[in-house]
Amino acid sequence: MKVRFFFEKEFTRTKECLESLDVPSLEKRFRDLSYNVNIYFLSKKTIEYLNNKLFGRKGPTDVISLDLGEIGELYISPYQVSANARNYHQAFCRELLRVIIHGLLHLSGHRHSRQMFAIQEQLLDNLYR
Repeated sequence: MKVRFFFEKEFTRTKECLESLDVPSLEKRFRDLSYNVNIYFLSKKTIEYLNNKLFGRKGPTDVISLDLGEIGELYISPYQVSANARNYHQAFCRELLRVIIHGLLHLSGHRHSRQMFAIQEQLLDNLYR
C-alpha cells in the first residue's frame, strides 16, 4: 500500500504536519490493504458537499473513507481536524494523524467499535512523534 497526498488549496499547517509524518511506517502498518490510497485535503465547503451528497448528512465531517475497488480514497477536512484538536485539547498534527489512521482503519474493513478505537489509539501512540 502506498499513500499519496493531494490538496484542494494551500493548507500550510497540514503540509508541515505531513512533512514530519513517517509515511513508510504508516504504509507498513496498513500493508494488508490491497490497493494504494489517495488522501485529499479539502475545504470546509467541499467536505460539507461530499458529506451531504454521499451520506445525506448536513455539515462538515473530519474524514470520509471510500473503497473504490482498485484504490482507496480519504477526504479530510483540515478545518474540522483543527476544530477536533481544539475540542479535545490535542495538537493539530496529532489529531490529523488520528483522522488519517481512522480513515485507513475503515478502508481495512473496521467499523466503529471499542476495538477499532483501541487499535486507532495504539497506532497513534506508536506513530506520532
